[in-house]
Amino acid sequence: MIIQKYPISTRAVVSELIKRKNEELTNLDWARWAGWFDTDGTFTIRKGKNTPTVRLAIKDMEPVKLFSETFENTFAFNQFKTVSPQGKTYDAKVYVCEVNSFGKCKWLAENMFPYLIGEEKKNNAAKVIGYMPESKPFDEWTKEEALAYFATAIDGDGGVQLKHGTSITLSLYSSNAEYLAQVKELMESKFNVNFHMVQSATYETKAGTRHRFNIYIGSKKENFDLYKLLVFNNVMTLERKREKILHFLKLKKEI
Repeated sequence: MIIQKYPISTRAVVSELIKRKNEELTNLDWARWAGWFDTDGTFTIRKGKNTPTVRLAIKDMEPVKLFSETFENTFAFNQFKTVSPQGKTYDAKVYVCEVNSFGKCKWLAENMFPYLIGEEKKNNAAKVIGYMPESKPFDEWTKEEALAYFATAIDGDGGVQLKHGTSITLSLYSSNAEYLAQVKELMESKFNVNFHMVQSATYETKAGTRHRFNIYIGSKKENFDLYKLLVFNNVMTLERKREKILHFLKLKKEI
């Protein structure tokens, strides 16, 4: 079901869009989108056709709507039966925005690439671009860029748990331990926080045994500054997760 429709992207339309958006968007915008795409986005080349696709798909509408409006691309709601990694059939309900214009796909991948952290995601983005660009070294990231990336990564594959109204756990999950270790390194180098990393689950799939890992911080006073930055700097997209952090800060009389 199409929710917002935009005209077909001709070369002229794409060229005008790119020129306009290059003036509007900043490095912080691209860091935010990299956080979303490291967690819930895909870069692909269609087999046999050599045509690229840049796609954001998630159960929450807000980020997909924002992606659609920002890059003027049609987005839709899809419901379909699928199979989980554990082999269980279920009804998937996702909002999707898919870019198929070659010029727009390459431009999106090129601008997000410096801030992508996951190796597989970087490799796929490089295929869309046509070469392997340079990643931005962590020591050259600003605190604002790290915050922008982390906020949307948490929006995508993160969790905010409130316990008994007095404690909080902020987590980022992935089956890729190396990716989480890199995010941990980035955030600890920019903020006064100490993330813990654990293997949180093991499960069987058709491809074999898989593991789930997560990094997390809790209710220590040293974490409060990061929580405040996530809440007040307009970097989080999902209001339901932001509200949990806000609730905790209010209970602790930090705001």
